[in-house]
Amino acid sequence: MYNGIGLTTPRGSGTNGYVTRNLSSLRARDPRMGDRGADLNNDQFLKPRQPNKEILLHEQKRQVEVKCLELRLKLEDEGVDEDSIDDQVGTLRKKLLAELAGPTAADTRSTSTHQQAARKAKEAQRFASALGIRDDVHKPGEAFNRELQEQKRQEKIAERERRAAEFAEKEAREERRRALAVLAVIAEDVAAGRRTKDDLKATERELGMRWD
Repeated sequence: MYNGIGLTTPRGSGTNGYVTRNLSSLRARDPRMGDRGADLNNDQFLKPRQPNKEILLHEQKRQVEVKCLELRLKLEDEGVDEDSIDDQVGTLRKKLLAELAGPTAADTRSTSTHQQAARKAKEAQRFASALGIRDDVHKPGEAFNRELQEQKRQEKIAERERRAAEFAEKEAREERRRALAVLAVIAEDVAAGRRTKDDLKATERELGMRWD
């Protein structure tokens, strides 16, 4: 027993006599926390972070200038004259700037969060393309929007009911067409004297349709 709680003796109780916490007991939800799932319907928490194109371009240009500076220092150490250095550095700068819009600049590995976001966006785009997911149909976070999912579920149910009604109507028209074809054959036999009118009336009662 501890602080007036527990058994006076563990004998016959199947326990060790110590007070332990009930791990199977669930605490009541604190009303001050509110609905934690409400934020799931907010697009800003669900949309993937998009890279800043201006920052990406600035980072790429900075890398260009770093390579140009490395070339300049190398040529200066080799004793190349200033005019030749400027020409070679200018040529390298033009070449690198022209490649900024190409795939080489996008594939460069960097620890920049914006470049990482750009790579993630391209990977997600390739994955969505492989699965046939269209950007104009799928929107990030829709799966967590309960109201939207319920609306889509009701729309699917209505669409299934509409298709079922159309199929039933089509089957009814086809059944009526077959019945009329049978009655037409019997009516021709009656007109030719091969059958009697009683046969025609019996067939009408069986099919639930009159031949006029």
